[in-house]
Amino acid sequence: MNNSVSINWRWLRFDELNVTQLYQLLKLRQDVFILEQDCLYPDMDDLDQNCIHLLGYKGEKLTAYLRFIPPEFHYSNNIAFGRIISLAANRGEGVGLLIMQQAMDYASQHYPKQKIQLGAQCYLQDFYEKFNFKTIGEPYDEDGIMHIDMLFDPE
Repeated sequence: MNNSVSINWRWLRFDELNVTQLYQLLKLRQDVFILEQDCLYPDMDDLDQNCIHLLGYKGEKLTAYLRFIPPEFHYSNNIAFGRIISLAANRGEGVGLLIMQQAMDYASQHYPKQKIQLGAQCYLQDFYEKFNFKTIGEPYDEDGIMHIDMLFDPE
């Protein structure tokens, strides 16, 4: 991991996002999940308004993003992380590790002892295991990409 990566992290509720930030995060999600991964799916799913958004900037450029879904808005009553992205140009610099550490720290501070769930693309299963996420269930196809549900239990 490149320890010289300097990212300015911002946690914002939906109503705190300005128009530019909203555009940047939606564009980043589109660029990675729809265009780069060649996957047509309904990105705007009516969850964003209830989420806390983690934006990571290198200078003025949005480099990393994560959507934090509080437990009251997730079907299993667990915290959920979703739409976890690092900009393609910055992959390999440890940005993914940094964004996950930010999210884990936020969860433990604001929701201590709360389980965290995510639907991981299967090829990233080992990555999330580094943060003590465990596989639950069987792999499944979501919009043409194989996923696996994973759970972090702080207990």
